Amino acid sequence: MASISQGVRSLPVAQNAEDLAEAINREIVPVLRALRDEIHRLSGDQLTADEDTTLEPIVSVCICTNTSAITVTLPDASDFPERRVVVIRTDAAVTLASSGGDIQGSATQAVTTVASVVSDGTDWWFTTNV
Repeated sequence: MASISQGVRSLPVAQNAEDLAEAINREIVPVLRALRDEIHRLSGDQLTADEDTTLEPIVSVCICTNTSAITVTLPDASDFPERRVVVIRTDAAVTLASSGGDIQGSATQAVTTVASVVSDGTDWWFTTNV
């Protein structure tokens, strides 16, 4: 099978249908699977909230579209060590609470615009709150 150099990677050029099928299975299918998994990771675990909300364990991103103050309650930190959750405030006040464990040493914390918290297995800690 011949190849074409594109940047630093050499891509095969199919000489026949068998070569083409082999190249697709080897080069393209894994990329499409990884892309599918990344799209699912980014969109399948997102929630939009406009009222008080307790996050389910699968939620990693919560976009708050509320027009009046709400509370977003995180899952128990001890159930999700090393879990990261991002809460995005688009309008009115958003307060973070936790079903178990403190948030940065307090029972609640205000979300400025974007808050990213991670569980240490006991409590939630900000990695970002801007």
